[in-house]
Amino acid sequence: MKRILLIFSIFFTPIESLFSQQYNNEMYVPLEIAYFPGYEYRIPWEIDLDKSTWIKILTFPVMYKKESLKLYMQNREEYNRKANIILHEREQCDSLVNNYLRFKLTKYEDYHQYGTGAYYIQENSGDRMYFRCVCIPARELMDLGHGDAVIVGIPVKYIEPKDFVFKFKRYGLDSLNLEEAPYYRIFPMDINPSFDCSKAKSVAEKTICRDSTLAALDRKLVQQFKVALKKKGEEVRNSQKAWLSMRDKECEGKTHEQLVLFLKSLYEKRIQELSAMANE
Repeated sequence: MKRILLIFSIFFTPIESLFSQQYNNEMYVPLEIAYFPGYEYRIPWEIDLDKSTWIKILTFPVMYKKESLKLYMQNREEYNRKANIILHEREQCDSLVNNYLRFKLTKYEDYHQYGTGAYYIQENSGDRMYFRCVCIPARELMDLGHGDAVIVGIPVKYIEPKDFVFKFKRYGLDSLNLEEAPYYRIFPMDINPSFDCSKAKSVAEKTICRDSTLAALDRKLVQQFKVALKKKGEEVRNSQKAWLSMRDKECEGKTHEQLVLFLKSLYEKRIQELSAMANE
């Protein structure tokens, strides 16, 4: 088996460019992101060694090790075709990640789910390694560095950790903290509220940073607030401060699902109020 794996890795041909395939805005790339608690559940982008450990693309050889090895020995051309597929339509990418997670969690006793699209491996020593699986729109990865490596005989395509962290920190994708990071298999890049999600502190702000509809409502509210502020000045400013205080207080003790419903209703009503103030 070792000899086969050695041959397997030697004949793996790196592609010239990770995203050389034709793509459009509907194409996604499935990724597996790894974290160690020793780095405070964040990607250690400052470490140059073993870059392929942190952000791997879920390709055919990574997801289906035995099947890919068998195909490699039987049909090299078909193997190369499958091994270099990294772009998928939205539903297909979601299905691939979901199946990959299901396989991991059902086959290995030391693998445990840790939130949507996330799991950890419980080592015998007591240590744990955490993982997140997510689909990212291909257009968002086009300008990031990437490379090829071989891990335990398996060819791996990876994203440069430093590039990834700097680009996606705003969206919380550099973190495995459930309180601050959105958890999706399909990551919505339209989560872009009026504030920086990497600096979100309140429960309300963190919830907004995990829901694209809330993020859009937050932008709309701020725009409407600015219009009303020009018309009513200090009256609107004081009203908004009181509303934000009420919002944060009312968010206490609610589940994520309850928070989303509550905030959507609250934001819609507040936008109407601000619109009415602006038109008085």
